[in-house]
Amino acid sequence: LEIAQRIAGFEAEATIRLTLSPENFVIIVKPFEPYAARIYKKGGRLILIKAAPNDPLPLARVKSTNYLAKMLGRREVKARKADEGVLMNVAGRPVEGTSSNLFIVSRGKLFTPPLSEGLMPGVRRQVVLRLARWLKIPIQERPLSLQDLKKADELFVTSTLKDVMPIGWFEGRRLRKRAPGPVTLALQEAFNSLPGSNQ
Repeated sequence: LEIAQRIAGFEAEATIRLTLSPENFVIIVKPFEPYAARIYKKGGRLILIKAAPNDPLPLARVKSTNYLAKMLGRREVKARKADEGVLMNVAGRPVEGTSSNLFIVSRGKLFTPPLSEGLMPGVRRQVVLRLARWLKIPIQERPLSLQDLKKADELFVTSTLKDVMPIGWFEGRRLRKRAPGPVTLALQEAFNSLPGSNQ
């Protein structure tokens, strides 16, 4: 009832964050601000976060109020006028975005870091992996390197608010192929056809 009362004041879509602890139950409601259409048409700008490494395991897999690494990363994204930033794990490998999961496509095959690399097991990540299997797109979960990102044919990130967001530039350099690429487009279309998608 309290959530419904808080949402009632919004005429448009809203985002809700619930934080539960033994002492408190906190509800944060904010108007939803959709990402710019140009990102989905031409690809977003991804940077390498230098402010802080990603949280180590097992903390990286837990949604908690300890968002220091990701908050510092988001500040850097904003300061550098990018759309998302990729965090490195303690081994120096790219693992996820500041608020998203990371995928690359090389020669028609889909790659994403495994959970053992230290990343959040996002809901959209699981959906995209299932859709890729349904579309018969080859998948491999393995550690990625910076060279993998630089040489990728396609790159995209996923999250509840971003859905399947294509990336066109990494560290100021355009990817080898223009975004969104054919695999990204196929996954976007499949995702958008699901009941309850944001489209």
